[in-house]
Amino acid sequence: MSDQLAGRGGQWPVGPTVGLSLSFSALNTANAGFGRGWSLSTTRYDGRRHVLQLSTGESFRADGRSSGR
Repeated sequence: MSDQLAGRGGQWPVGPTVGLSLSFSALNTANAGFGRGWSLSTTRYDGRRHVLQLSTGESFRADGRSSGR
């Protein structure tokens, strides 16, 4: 379940608009400040697990290797 919140523009009126939504998942047992299972749908990086989670729901794991440049 997800509820769209008002978008917020940066550098109004010329900056991009960032849409926010509040989502609920019964499988999410974490409390991110909105109650157990609720979270903001934003892009975030978990440095402990090395996982980038996009606001679209896609997740990517960083392998820690550099490109050598």
